[in-house]
Amino acid sequence: RSIGSGGSCTVNLSGDASWTANGWIPIGASAGNTGTLNISGNARLTKNGGSGDHLSIGDGGGSGAQGVINQTGGTITSFLSDTYLGAQSSGSGASTGTWNLGPGTAVLSDLRFTRDVGTTGTMNLLSGGTLTVGEINTNGPSGTSTFNFNGGTLTASASDATFMQGLTAANVLVGGAMINSGGNNIAIAQPLLDGDGLGGGLTKTGNGTLALNGINTYTGTTTV
Repeated sequence: RSIGSGGSCTVNLSGDASWTANGWIPIGASAGNTGTLNISGNARLTKNGGSGDHLSIGDGGGSGAQGVINQTGGTITSFLSDTYLGAQSSGSGASTGTWNLGPGTAVLSDLRFTRDVGTTGTMNLLSGGTLTVGEINTNGPSGTSTFNFNGGTLTASASDATFMQGLTAANVLVGGAMINSGGNNIAIAQPLLDGDGLGGGLTKTGNGTLALNGINTYTGTTTV
């Protein structure tokens, strides 16, 4: 089930392709190699399995291990366990995980950045992309965790007073931050920063409440 274990590897899911995995899916799973998943069209990736089986992007315990998801369509579903962006490190270095989402849909339980010391995780939520998730956080403060809002929609799947917090940076870019509370009451302690100086602004949709509790510097219009 791994992508990029023992050598660099690219997997393409397109059209009406469907992949269901009943366990752990590491992408970028060995030092010095890159694992890439490209998903488009109506393709579907569904990760089942128990709470210890994760979708893990950047899961190689060594220098140069990179995991990448390029999603321009389709649906990725993993709500039975956490999803990791930047998972493993070892004495020889740390892994990097990147997810470029949009267009397309991802439905996750929780999204955890930087599980191990020194890892790097980046989520780019792009126009036409929808990320539905229970919570966004880090597994520890010792890595680099970045969430870039750039036109896609972040949707809450449950009420959560700590819906997003603990990241190195959450940047609002020119496409703006679209946040759908989904009928839930959520709070974001993470500061929402002006990532490019282009005034993308923030739009809140959906029933329920959104509390912005961080020291925010994003610019542009805030629409509720």
